[in-house]
Amino acid sequence: MRLSFTEFGMLRRSIVAIIACTALLALVGCGIKGPLRLPPGKSAPAPTGLPPGVAPTTIPGKPSDTPAPPAPVEPAPDSNKAKE
Repeated sequence: MRLSFTEFGMLRRSIVAIIACTALLALVGCGIKGPLRLPPGKSAPAPTGLPPGVAPTTIPGKPSDTPAPPAPVEPAPDSNKAKE
């Protein structure tokens, strides 16, 4: 029995489709089952208060365009106190 060019092409596509489906099922079948957990020693990032998927306007570690608030000023010692 000889295969014509059309039959050979259809057989080749079928074999490729079977291999692709098998590989896809193997990839989908492996992995972590159940809820995802962080690795030990890692902690979740601090909440930003933004809805999920929204990037913050400033990047941590990069200086922002707004100036930092001034540091609190400690009161100077009172030199006019009554001496004891």
